[in-house]
Amino acid sequence: MFRIGDCMSEKALVMTVGIGVGRDGARSLAHGLCRSIKANNPAFILFCVTKESRKTVEEYLFRDFRKELSRWIENKKYDFLMISNPNDVEETFEEINEAVKKLVQDGYEIVVDFTSGTKAMSVAAVLVAIKNLADISYVQGKRREGVVAEGTERVTYLSPKQSTFEIIYEPMIRALFNSYQFKACLDLINRLKEKSFTGANQEKIDMMMRLTKGYYLWDLFEHEKAAEILIKMEIPPENKAFLGELSSKKREGKDVYKLLIADLINNAKRRIEEGKFDDAVARLYRTIELIAQYALKKDCGILTDDVDLNKVPESLRDKLESRRDDRGRIKIGLHLAYELLDALGHKLGRLFMEDKRLQDLLRRRNYSILAHGLEPVSEEVARELLEKTIALAKEIIDPKRLEVYIKNSKFPKIGNVISA
Repeated sequence: MFRIGDCMSEKALVMTVGIGVGRDGARSLAHGLCRSIKANNPAFILFCVTKESRKTVEEYLFRDFRKELSRWIENKKYDFLMISNPNDVEETFEEINEAVKKLVQDGYEIVVDFTSGTKAMSVAAVLVAIKNLADISYVQGKRREGVVAEGTERVTYLSPKQSTFEIIYEPMIRALFNSYQFKACLDLINRLKEKSFTGANQEKIDMMMRLTKGYYLWDLFEHEKAAEILIKMEIPPENKAFLGELSSKKREGKDVYKLLIADLINNAKRRIEEGKFDDAVARLYRTIELIAQYALKKDCGILTDDVDLNKVPESLRDKLESRRDDRGRIKIGLHLAYELLDALGHKLGRLFMEDKRLQDLLRRRNYSILAHGLEPVSEEVARELLEKTIALAKEIIDPKRLEVYIKNSKFPKIGNVISA
């Protein structure tokens, strides 16, 4: 099509060109083009023309304003893009966009001027600018016969890097973060970083990168790594306090169980909000198991991954002995943990064993696709199991304290202005 020189980080001006009405109209239009070229001072000009409007450039712009434009004309720092159908926005967009992509590949920064041309050409040019986050230039002034009158022109600029971020990308980032799509949010932010935003928008992007990565790690239970990022940021103070406490506790400590139970409950709530009910139930199953582990450790001195038979009632010893592994350890899961609690006379074990509805909900989990079966979990099952889990947790953790833990570990939503 056209050859572009090796000119890294220089400006290429992409201009749509119309025909004007009569000789005076064509000259006025050409004068406007000349003003834009001089104001933008590009290294290269691409004129987007039709068969008719090419004459505007060759017969008026280059002839009447040759002295002003001599360095571009004499050094052939321009080329023409012939628009196939100047009244078709989609087709014109594709043609201009392909040309701009080649300019970008050759290292040019793009400015698009849509002052003249058909309406479809102007619309297509602006869309190309927005898509490529190129600056937009256009000539204003008093109009005569559809073009800006010679001598009244002034060149105005718009920056899609500013407006596109605020109008398009910022709401997308908010929506992804607020729906817990942290991986997709990070992917979008990484793409935006490649577009070299400057100033306040770049600061927002950098902040959102850290914020999203921190909560993404937290969502994956990477509490230590999340704390390294989020503790230094302006996040809700209750989140900072909760995460700081959780990340500073040793895993074998008693209090960490309370924090992890609250964190798992909130994680399950987020999965329900996403509509991922199988994932939510999997987390609730683990929470119910963790509640039993906490009760056995705190109240009975028993670890579920290494059960001491000397602390087990006689009635369960044979059953548990049969579960001893090659390393000599006895490990028990959710149901055996509650059965053991019941045998020890712990109220939590009795509540579990007597709650047939809870056991039925857990069986639904076992029949789910993410466990051992083929049946999807419904929203109703997930929400009911959530209520049962919270009720069970309140039997081993002070209810008011549990509510505080759940409140403090709830992820924030980003409002209309990006801030934590």
